[in-house]
Amino acid sequence: RLCYFHHKYYSIQIIKNHLLLTTDASDFACGAVLSQMHGSNDLPVSFASRAFTKGEANKHIIEKELAAIHWAIMHYQPYLLGRKFLVRTDHRPLVYLFGMKNPSSKLTRMRIDLEEFDFEVEFVPGKSNVVADALSRINITSDKLKSINILQVQTRSMLRKPCLVNNNIQSRVPEPDQLHVYEAVSNEQIHKQKKLQFSLHQNKNKSTMAILLEKNFKTSLTLALGLTINNVNLPEIFKLIEKGTLQLMKQNKIENECIAISTSDTIFNYISINDFKTIGNQVLKNIKIIIYHPPRRINNPNEIQAILQHYHSTPIGGHVGINRLYKKLKNLYIWSNMKYLVTKYVKSCEICKRNKHFSSVQSKMIKTSTPCKSFDIVAIDTIGPFTMSSKGNRYAVTIQCDLSKYVIAIPVPDKSADTIARAVVEGCILIYGPMKAIRTDQGTEYKGIFESVCKLLNIDRILATAYHPQTLGALERNHRCLNEYLRIFVNDLKDNWDEWLSFYCFSYNTTPNSEHNYSPFEIVFGKPVNTFDQINLDQITPIYNHDSYVNEIRYKLQLIHNEILRKIENVKLSRTEEANKDVTPTKLSIGDKVYLKLENRRKLDIVQDGPYIIIDLDESNATIKHQTTANILKVHRTRLIKQKS
Repeated sequence: RLCYFHHKYYSIQIIKNHLLLTTDASDFACGAVLSQMHGSNDLPVSFASRAFTKGEANKHIIEKELAAIHWAIMHYQPYLLGRKFLVRTDHRPLVYLFGMKNPSSKLTRMRIDLEEFDFEVEFVPGKSNVVADALSRINITSDKLKSINILQVQTRSMLRKPCLVNNNIQSRVPEPDQLHVYEAVSNEQIHKQKKLQFSLHQNKNKSTMAILLEKNFKTSLTLALGLTINNVNLPEIFKLIEKGTLQLMKQNKIENECIAISTSDTIFNYISINDFKTIGNQVLKNIKIIIYHPPRRINNPNEIQAILQHYHSTPIGGHVGINRLYKKLKNLYIWSNMKYLVTKYVKSCEICKRNKHFSSVQSKMIKTSTPCKSFDIVAIDTIGPFTMSSKGNRYAVTIQCDLSKYVIAIPVPDKSADTIARAVVEGCILIYGPMKAIRTDQGTEYKGIFESVCKLLNIDRILATAYHPQTLGALERNHRCLNEYLRIFVNDLKDNWDEWLSFYCFSYNTTPNSEHNYSPFEIVFGKPVNTFDQINLDQITPIYNHDSYVNEIRYKLQLIHNEILRKIENVKLSRTEEANKDVTPTKLSIGDKVYLKLENRRKLDIVQDGPYIIIDLDESNATIKHQTTANILKVHRTRLIKQKS
């Protein structure tokens, strides 16, 4: 690209030679190159570019490309009018536009305006259209244009090839004005810097020596001796300090040319800080001196507590965390065991414990037991509310066998205990028989009459821990499949969802499981389901020996149940190990102080409640007692936040 600026690549226009006009448009400008052929060489005659107006910049790309051609032809009208020439563009649709015999598009208005010119349009690939592309990407103001000679830009082909990108074109962050003596914005800037100190000798001349202190303020390096402090001698003092600092840098005794000096230093008893900065910036060339305000030392424990309370517990403190509070205070104050006292104060703040988010207790997943027979253990849940159906239903009771994953879905008008109990008895128990145990959540619909039915039929109830849906994980996952199914098949009013529940159950129960390849129907009934096409094609074979049929079904069910039990146990074991491999369980003991994470809360409610004391522990749950109200709860371990000591 830079070669185009050399005179040997320019051409003086010759009338008989064929002219070429190459154009391109970007988001904000367009560019054009007028050139002519000299033998096999395409030599430029003139370059031109202009920025689009705000209205033009908002147009579609094909309109911008056509606008570039229109503007370029009008710009070079003295060269082109009355001569045949070739227009080259990297936008292929324009070739089609200029080739139409009866154009009707709104884009043809500009084309019609060019009818007086004799030209053809040729497509050129974008990677070959470098010069016009570069001209269309010049984005600069007139003020900037006055201050530079050559403006370099990057074309699309260069951006696609990183090796062609000129690093000098990349945007640079402007460097600040170079000051050699200035005040620090924060003491964070000077923590790792050597400290400059002027030490006054007690002699008749009151001479002073300049030393550099290490970070621990115990060892020092001498920079200059026998200094007399006043405004007249200050330039010479700066020169001696700069010379000594550079020598120490050559000896690798200091890392960089920046040193710091405290506003409480002896020199500022004789010279003002403004004079120190003014003269230092005039004299120093190779080192920098940063002036900082030293933190105030605090020794009174009561004053330390007052400072901590002011910068943490008040509205201007904002109950910030340990690190942020420490960084705020260390620039202002200093006292013994500062980090330890800040940490202790923040950790003991009860307001922070109740209103901030903390990591909850980590607990490993437990491999649950698997029943040996279908419908020994079932999980029951209520899903909804849905849109009121045409039959008056708003909820659905879902029942799932823990072994076979066989699903039953029953639409109900409400979720009262009486309605749920009737649906479970009529839709499940009277068809498949009473089960040994029912697993439910702690919803109110599973209390009262539902408890009475379970007690009457001698069915054990297993209650899920509050706000721990993983106890009914398989059924909760099935709800997702049910919602996806209904979302696909319901009508526009969404009031016929209850009519599709039986279809969903049939679809789910006749689909093989991905782990053991048996469908829930096969596990329950010991045979595959009859498909609708088989009923019309296959002949029904009558059963003459009922005992042999029963024995065969029993045998097949035993085989199926033994195989799926083995596979389910293996899958549970592998998934539990995979989930637990990165979990480090939090150690809990009876008597530990903990906080309870609140799940069902509004936006500005407290995040944790407490403190509680653990009074009992089992494998996955904890029984806790509130220290103030003596309220006792049984919750899952993962809802607890352990009190850190």
